[in-house]
Amino acid sequence: MATGKQPAGPVVSGKPLRALVLEDDPADFEILEHHLRAAGFRAECTRVETEAEFMAHLQPDLDVVLSDYKLAGWDAIRALELYRASCLDIPFILVSGTISEEVAVECMKRGAADYLLKDRLGRLGPAINRARNDIAEKRLSESLSSRLLKAHEEERKKVARELHDQVGGAMATLLLGLNDLDSGLPPDGPAQAQLQALKRLAEDNVAIVRNIALLLRPSMLDELGLIPALNWQAREVSRRTGMEVAVEADDACDHLPDEYRTCIYRLVQESLHNAARHAKAAQARVTVREEPGQIRVWIQDDGPGFDTRHQKGMGILGMEERVRHLGGVFHIDSKPGQGALISILLPRGRTDPATDGGS
Repeated sequence: MATGKQPAGPVVSGKPLRALVLEDDPADFEILEHHLRAAGFRAECTRVETEAEFMAHLQPDLDVVLSDYKLAGWDAIRALELYRASCLDIPFILVSGTISEEVAVECMKRGAADYLLKDRLGRLGPAINRARNDIAEKRLSESLSSRLLKAHEEERKKVARELHDQVGGAMATLLLGLNDLDSGLPPDGPAQAQLQALKRLAEDNVAIVRNIALLLRPSMLDELGLIPALNWQAREVSRRTGMEVAVEADDACDHLPDEYRTCIYRLVQESLHNAARHAKAAQARVTVREEPGQIRVWIQDDGPGFDTRHQKGMGILGMEERVRHLGGVFHIDSKPGQGALISILLPRGRTDPATDGGS
């Protein structure tokens, strides 16, 4: 590994550009530094050659990763795998001598923001600026969307509490009054049948209010934790639909931060709803595992399955959005006649965009 610090050229920003460069040719590294300086950057470049060096220097304070395609013993495809696993919002730009269009497209699919040929480095400055602007816009969009999701969840919690305390309380008081009235009427009087009908109506509405409040935001999610809430949800789905639901979760998952508990609960809620209502599945299994540095969730059903390329409703898109806000990965494995498996990977330690800088 070699580290190079270049002197200031025509500066366009007071901050230096911190660049991690995957390059095994020192001469090409110097040329790249020259073009960064010519583009107006006050660049602080670190050159690495091996996977170990790349992982050691892949840090959140970087501004850009610039990578040759062919490296000694590995290539940019592997570098992109490591880069994506890091979940860092840093532009990754491929800079190569010769590269086929197929390889370039594959690198873009795997997360590269752009690709340049080494004999056309005049585009380097604009490519970096464009990639950094795209990242900034993405962060802003995620922050706004995350704040909206958080506000939505808080509103659901508030409405659920109001339903339970106000409407539910009023209905309970009404039931008490009807019971008092019942005790003062003759058992065979003409008003008895009407009174009993009113009592049944009030009891039904108490149950409806309670169920709506629980669906909006189960109080046990906040008071008892994720696992009791998931078990309750499994029982309710089984009771309403007849679909058998099994839940297997690590006890440590009860101590997850609120945004993780809410995300997992909503994902399971939507998945079971889809399995019961659309897939007409007979069985479903929910598994939640805490692993070093990450949370894994699987929801599997024995329904008829579907073609994931063409059948994506708003519910699935909403689940993908929730997972993306936590820097996670959402995947559906399903084929017609083979059921569906939803798998979610949530990395621990990522800051919720909605909490950055307060709200």
